[in-house]
Amino acid sequence: MPDSACPVPASVVDALDRIGGRDATPERRHWEALAATNPVYRFGTGEAAWIVKRPKDADKDLRVDAVLAALAVPHCAIVPLGEGWIAMRDVGDASLERLDPAHYRIDLFDQLGTLAASALRLGMRDRKLANILVARDGSLMHIDYEGGFRAGLLTRMLRPHRYYRYLLTRLFFDVARHFGESDLDAAFARFKNGFGPEWARMARLRLPRELASRLHTRERLHLACERRSAGRICVHFDRIFAARRA
Repeated sequence: MPDSACPVPASVVDALDRIGGRDATPERRHWEALAATNPVYRFGTGEAAWIVKRPKDADKDLRVDAVLAALAVPHCAIVPLGEGWIAMRDVGDASLERLDPAHYRIDLFDQLGTLAASALRLGMRDRKLANILVARDGSLMHIDYEGGFRAGLLTRMLRPHRYYRYLLTRLFFDVARHFGESDLDAAFARFKNGFGPEWARMARLRLPRELASRLHTRERLHLACERRSAGRICVHFDRIFAARRA
């Protein structure tokens, strides 16, 4: 896309040049639209590529990004560009939905279990396959941070098993069906093997005070409402799994 047809404001391009290469000339810049209706683009200068987007609430995406960083969860770090635009480094070309079946391995479920732990901690919704990124090194990470803190807060506090069912459906059963996994018992054991240690690790962490002060009250409640141990949560996972297998 020629620079004269640049889809973002000039100030955003200047910010991208500062983080992605000051010597990027208009001739070397490349824009690729990634969505038909939403403002999401891949911006490349030859040396690096960035995903540039204007979400509905850029400030919320930045808060979710900061929480993921504080919890040491692998994620695509977000850089604010101004005027409601953000960028994250392009670390892969495929979502889990678009992963080549030839690259599928059952140990994928260990990583899906760790993703379930971070999704549970942040009350993340919209965890469809398209919102799980497969990086070039094969690691998985969440994208679409707008889904953070979107789970029903009362449900999480009073009937958390409903949210566990949602996560197990999206991050286990949907993936197993998508790739035609036949050994669900082995895959489920791997899922729990990934979930348990990650949940226990995050349960020991506390957010820095300056970060907690940036969060909205609802977001702080989301982070505080899960007090159950990994073992107790996995008991619910076992029940949900057994019910789905019946």
